[in-house]
Amino acid sequence: MKIKFRRRHRTVRIENKDGRFVIHGMGKWYHHWQDPYHLFLTIPWIGFMGIISAAYLALNALFALAYLAGGDCLDGAKQGDFGDAFFFSVQTLASIGYGAIHPKT
Repeated sequence: MKIKFRRRHRTVRIENKDGRFVIHGMGKWYHHWQDPYHLFLTIPWIGFMGIISAAYLALNALFALAYLAGGDCLDGAKQGDFGDAFFFSVQTLASIGYGAIHPKT
């Protein structure tokens, strides 16, 4: 028994029929992850704000982990405390200015 897999075509074909353009295959080839700009334009506001917030929190968590890996580099923070490192990351990336926690060097 031979199984044939149908391959999806990702090409768009444009024809001119009776003086008007007809586009075939327009909805088949498009994928949102290939064009994030179009994804951000087409999702609802709550989804857009969710993606931006999640990216901001993930970026701050990544920098907080980098500060923790750097050892004792923050003055005014408890050594090895993720909350203090996360707070320092937020205040640094938001350009708020250094308060109680600041870099040692």
